[in-house]
Amino acid sequence: MSQQTVSDLINKYENILVMCSLSKSFALAGLRLGYGIGNEKLIDYLYRGSQIFPINKLALVAGMAALEDLDYAYSNIKQVSIERENLSQSLKKIGFFVYPSVTNFLFVNTKPLGIFSSNLVKALRHHNIWIKDFGFKLGLDGYYFRTAVSTQP
Repeated sequence: MSQQTVSDLINKYENILVMCSLSKSFALAGLRLGYGIGNEKLIDYLYRGSQIFPINKLALVAGMAALEDLDYAYSNIKQVSIERENLSQSLKKIGFFVYPSVTNFLFVNTKPLGIFSSNLVKALRHHNIWIKDFGFKLGLDGYYFRTAVSTQP
């Protein structure tokens, strides 16, 4: 969900694979459809190791139709960018530390408020608000969560 990319570097560095999802920008989350951009050699290796069952026909048809309406995707990207900034500013006002993001989610540190992310996750679930607890994941202490950015204000 970003208009920033490193895809122009795929032929300069042989180990770069840029993965792109059609989930949020094209509203195809349930189909788990996306694509990868890499140099020819890397893509060849991936193709050889690909799954026996490729993308199903419904996902393929939906993806092709979605790619014909780029204005819709650009509108979603713009809306997510606006909502991401609004959500980020609101979380900062509360006192959380919000990491910079150009994606459709925010990574947040709860330590400035002294709240373990696991406690926050449990409390919010009681209000039907769902965030992903990243507390105590590899390399992290108990004060991190990730939240998706909605396209709805």
